Amino acid sequence: MPRTVTRATSRSSRKVPTLSQKKKALYDFWEFIDLINFQGGRKAFGECHHELIKWVMGIPATEDGKRLMVQMPRGHLKSTLMTVAFTLWDIYINPNIRIFVGTSTLPLAHAFVREVKTYLEDDFLQEHVWNARPHIDGILIPTMEKQGMKRVRDRRNFDDTTETEAEDKKIVWRSTELQVVRPFTMKEPTLMAGSIGKGSTGFHFDKIRLDDVVTKDNACDGVKKTRLLEWVGDLESVLDPPYVDTWLADKLPPNAKHQALLGGDMTVVGTRYAMDDWYEQLENDAEELGYHIYKRNIYKNTYDNTGGYLWHEKWSKRLEMKLRKRLTAATFASQYLNTILLTENAPLALNLDAIKIRKEQVVYNGDGYATITFNSIDASERIRLFAVCDPAVSIQQTADYTAFAIGGRTKAGVLCVLDGFCARVNTSMLISTAYKYMDRWGIRCLHLETVSGFGHLAGAFKMAFAKFHPIGIVEVKPRGEKVARIINGLEPLIRDNRVMFAESLTREMHIISQFQMFGVPNAKDDFPDVVEILASVAKPAAPDKPKNYLEKFRNKRYGGFR
Repeated sequence: MPRTVTRATSRSSRKVPTLSQKKKALYDFWEFIDLINFQGGRKAFGECHHELIKWVMGIPATEDGKRLMVQMPRGHLKSTLMTVAFTLWDIYINPNIRIFVGTSTLPLAHAFVREVKTYLEDDFLQEHVWNARPHIDGILIPTMEKQGMKRVRDRRNFDDTTETEAEDKKIVWRSTELQVVRPFTMKEPTLMAGSIGKGSTGFHFDKIRLDDVVTKDNACDGVKKTRLLEWVGDLESVLDPPYVDTWLADKLPPNAKHQALLGGDMTVVGTRYAMDDWYEQLENDAEELGYHIYKRNIYKNTYDNTGGYLWHEKWSKRLEMKLRKRLTAATFASQYLNTILLTENAPLALNLDAIKIRKEQVVYNGDGYATITFNSIDASERIRLFAVCDPAVSIQQTADYTAFAIGGRTKAGVLCVLDGFCARVNTSMLISTAYKYMDRWGIRCLHLETVSGFGHLAGAFKMAFAKFHPIGIVEVKPRGEKVARIINGLEPLIRDNRVMFAESLTREMHIISQFQMFGVPNAKDDFPDVVEILASVAKPAAPDKPKNYLEKFRNKRYGGFR
C-alpha cells in the first residue's frame, strides 16, 4: 500500500532545533526522526513502528555482533525505517561509519541512496543538523558542485536521473556511493549500495543491510537462488568483526557511548515469496546463525482481524477486502500474512473468516453429541461426534506429527471440526492425550488409522483399558494415494465453505498452515489427513424418534410389541 508522503515545508516555517534536541538525538531514535522531520516526524508512524524500534533497541550487540531479520507485511514501512532512517542516524552519529545496503536490483539500490541524499542535501538540515552536530566540530556534508545542485532544483520529472556531485572531486558522491566529510582516510565510502552479484571484495563494512533481496524470481529459480546465497556469503566476508571506535567514544555523551560499538552488524529486511527461500532458511537456522527474528503479519493477533490490524492507524477491513480481491490467494498470503501457499489456486486454502465456529456457538454435555448454533438460536443442530487419530508416535524433530481430531457432520453435510491437536508424541503420550480429549466430549469410540505399520497401536490402546476405561477401537485403512485422497475428499468441502473449525483450532497456525501450504514439497499434511478421515467416517446424528414411536409396532390383536 502507498505510504504517507510528507510535503516539504518552506525554510521559514521550519523550527531550528535546540542543542538539547540534537544531543538527545545521539541516543534517542525517535528524537532523531523528529530532528530531521523524517517522513513528517514520529507522528507519521504507527504503534507497530514504535514496537519494532523498541524491539531493535532492546537487542544488545554482543561479542559476535548484532544480527536481525525483520519480516513485516508489504507497505508497512519496514524498509523506510530499518534501511533509510537507521542509515541516516548512523551517519549523524559517526562520520567514520561504513555501511553497505544490498538490494535485489540496481534501480532499487539507486532509490535507497537517492532517498538518503534527499535528506543529506537539504539546505536547512545541513545548516542546523548535519554541519552543526553537538559532539563533532566541522561540516559533515561536502560542498556540492553548484551546477549539479541547480539541476536538482530544476527537476520536474521524478524519473530524472541527474545526480549531484561534490565540489571536491576526491569525495565520492554518486548514485550508489556517498562519502561524508570525515577525519580519517578510508577506501570505503560512508554508504555503498549494490545489487545481487555486485562484488565488494577488498572493502570492509561496519554494518550491512539487505533489503528485499529475495524476490519471486530468485526464490523459485534454483540457479538464481544459488547466486543469491553466494553473494550473501561474499558479503559476510567483508563485514568487520565487532570493535569499539575509541575516537567516537570520547566524543559521545555518557548515555550514547554504546553507539561506539561497531562491526558485526547485519540486518535483513524482506517479505516471503516461496517455500525454502533464503528468509525461511535464516528463520530455521536463526539460533545457530545468531539471528533475532521479528515476524509479523497484518493482524495484531496474527490469525484474523477480530483483534484489529497491526498498523491499525492505516488498515481496515475494507482495505483488506480490496487487496484480497485484487491479488491471488498465494500473493496475498506471502506478502501480507507471511505464509506460503502451494499454487496460485491452493487446493485447501482456508477462508478463516467464513469457517470459524466460536466457543459460544457450541454446547455439549459430555454425551458424545454437541449442539451447534450457526446463525441464530433458531438455526441450531445436534451432531454426533467422532474421534479420529492419524498416528506418528515419535518425538524426533524430523518426524511427522500425530494428528487427532474430534468433530461430526450436520444433516446438510457440513463437517464441523471442534477439537484436536497436532504434535510430536510417543505412544504413552498419545494414549493419555486421546483419552483426555475423548472424555471431555463423552466419546467412547476411536477411529484409528493403522496403515504404515501402526497396527500395534490398537493393541496398545486395549492394554490401557485397565488404567483408563474400555473404548471401542475401529481400525481405519485409507486407500489410494495420500495427496489425491485428501484433495478429493476435502477440496469440494473447502471450496464451498462446508468444513468449519473451532475458533481455538484456527489460532493454531501450525495446523492452519498445513492447509494453506498443502502439496508444497516437505510441508506437513498430517492434520488435513486426519480431517479427511473424519469426513469419511462421520455420519449425521440419527433423527429423534417420535413420541408415538412404539405404537407403530404394537400388535393390536394379540398385544405386545414387535
